[in-house]
Amino acid sequence: MSLVLDRGSPENTAAGRWEQSLLRVAFLPAGITALLVITAVLATLLSAGSALTGVFGAIGSVWLAVHQVPVYIGGTDLGALPLLPTLLVFTGVARCTYRFTDIHANPVRQLQVIGAAVGGPLVVTVVALALIADSSSALGVSGPGPLASIGGVVAVNGLAAVVGVGLRVLWANAERWAVPDWMLTSLRAGVVAAAAFFSVGALLAMVGTFVGWTDIAEMIGAEPTMIGQLGLLLLSILYLPNVMVAGSGVLAGSTAHIGEASYSLFHVHPGPVPAVPVLGVLPQAELGGFWPLLLGVCAAIGLWLGWRYRAAAETAMDVVRFFVAAGAVAAMITLALGFLASGEMGSFGYLGVDPPVYAMYVFGWVTVGGLAVALGALALGRRRDTAAVAVEDEFDDYDDAHEMDDESGGLAELGAGESDTADEDPGSES
Repeated sequence: MSLVLDRGSPENTAAGRWEQSLLRVAFLPAGITALLVITAVLATLLSAGSALTGVFGAIGSVWLAVHQVPVYIGGTDLGALPLLPTLLVFTGVARCTYRFTDIHANPVRQLQVIGAAVGGPLVVTVVALALIADSSSALGVSGPGPLASIGGVVAVNGLAAVVGVGLRVLWANAERWAVPDWMLTSLRAGVVAAAAFFSVGALLAMVGTFVGWTDIAEMIGAEPTMIGQLGLLLLSILYLPNVMVAGSGVLAGSTAHIGEASYSLFHVHPGPVPAVPVLGVLPQAELGGFWPLLLGVCAAIGLWLGWRYRAAAETAMDVVRFFVAAGAVAAMITLALGFLASGEMGSFGYLGVDPPVYAMYVFGWVTVGGLAVALGALALGRRRDTAAVAVEDEFDDYDDAHEMDDESGGLAELGAGESDTADEDPGSES
């Protein structure tokens, strides 16, 4: 009887709910991802009329590819993988951990949330590696090895969990930990800056799609079946964030590479590209002399950030700290995106931007542009305050002078009145 009562005690009930929360963190995002991977692989094979031989190996390899783990097909390295599925997985894990983080719990429980977010995908990865090993002879697909595969999955899910838990705990305890307001605001500004650079990359991709639509349509039309054309269209959508990152890097001043071909605002060296329709946005000839002027777009982002956050700090040193921190956050985000969106693409070679150069340019645009506007606004504000104080002092002196004149006039009138009274008194007595 006591055992039954113990099971229903509040402590055991709370512990059970906590265990259920950890299970959801571990297997909800991983389960949804695995289900989508299985559905996509089966739909692809069945629509193409292929046999299901090696389907399990295909499912395992796609699971690794979703986590940016390089896949080898017939000995060919496929490391430049679609970025869109990875971003969706990252967002899902971050949101899930953010939701199930208890801000009032001790740090051990918060570490348990991170461990659960990594543990669930790790179990699925072990199963995926076993499926790949079992089907490698039939399918010709393999991974980079158990340690590299597990490391890639742990990196994506672990970083997403740290972001989700860290943001929840930081926002909740910022006041208690006496975190400076400018530090939190600079974190937001860095994220906004990275999003702005990613957005201009998307805008450049849209312009390139409009200009190169003929090439894109030819690539899709080269596939004889409707299913094949839909597959190419879907592949282009999956690789679209990669193109956006490359476009953002080019606008920032870096260079995008596809094997021997290279593209920047200053020069274009065309070359053979993979048969992915979205790559039809790439120019096939030298650009005009006005293209370097597009660097002004990134300069405008820095200036806009400076104007938007001009009131985030009160002293010149705080302004410098603020925009250096914001630039560092934006640089780290773009560095991570640059690495994830790049890699080896079979016989074509390296595909992507130079991530360190890309991040360095982003840091420069955000820091220099933001400081230029914010420091200028701070100096202008001080001049206005000084002028306002000077005018106020002038009015105070003017008022003081008038008061003194009024007092002097009052005393004079009082003295004159007393004299008149003295003159009138003898006459009245006589």
